[in-house]
Amino acid sequence: TVHYIKEVNLPHLKYLVADLSFSFGYKGGDSVKDIINSSSSYVKGELCIPIPCVNDFLIHLCANLYKEASEYPFIRLKRDMMLYKYCDIQFLLNRSGMPDAAGFVRRAEALGLADACYYALNSVYELFSDKVCKAMKDMLAPYADRSVMVKVFSPEEKKLYIYDES
Repeated sequence: TVHYIKEVNLPHLKYLVADLSFSFGYKGGDSVKDIINSSSSYVKGELCIPIPCVNDFLIHLCANLYKEASEYPFIRLKRDMMLYKYCDIQFLLNRSGMPDAAGFVRRAEALGLADACYYALNSVYELFSDKVCKAMKDMLAPYADRSVMVKVFSPEEKKLYIYDES
């Protein structure tokens, strides 16, 4: 687990601390290693914590939300509907040193996580009608497979389910 710590100096909240678990389940591959390897480090004594840049941190949040919203075991446990995940992304986009949108898109594509990021940003936009989120998801759209919005994977069965409204 890696903690992301940012001094935000909001009323009643001096520091924003997020607890990260760097695992993407069956998705993600080496992207976690790439994020960790490109992180700067906070060192205090013998403690060394990798601190991802804002773009990588946003990519991680998006991929984690997507993992839990698109894998059947997480859906069964209702972890796909935890509002704080959506709020974290919306907060990061609007209050925490706006990510570089073009850099975010390039990095998400390079890591093979454009689909996951599109899913997350689209979902956040649907909840909050956030202008920043819309702009970033629209920039990402040409690089993403938008069919991810209706797919759920069951790792146990090794089966992909597709939601059909008909």
